[in-house]
Amino acid sequence: MFKQLLRKDNMDSKFFTTKEIAPHTMAIIGLGNELCYLVEGKTKALLIDSLLGVGNLRAFCRELTDLPITLVNTHGHVDHTGGNFNFDECYIHPNDISLMYEKETLREEYVKNGIKKIGEKYCTSGK
Repeated sequence: MFKQLLRKDNMDSKFFTTKEIAPHTMAIIGLGNELCYLVEGKTKALLIDSLLGVGNLRAFCRELTDLPITLVNTHGHVDHTGGNFNFDECYIHPNDISLMYEKETLREEYVKNGIKKIGEKYCTSGK
């Protein structure tokens, strides 16, 4: 189960905020308002997406659960795969692997220019 401190309230950090959206299911919101989800099972936890990569999502998830975490990306966009480097492995559809790497330039721009500017550029790309 999610660590007891979360039962009384949601957990916030410098980079992430949380909201329990269902039993054993936590939404994690990144600085750019991107979302990922941590779902606890009986023996493992599933992290769905890894946000933009700002802050250490893995360490933050360790504050939420003691269970081993498996990371799955829904697709290759930077706001879903940016934090993959914090994890030892992730699962993604093979067709999206190249998309993850195509967005490296976007990640670099994001670091230089900030979330809002890149978020707007990314959102208006039509993809």
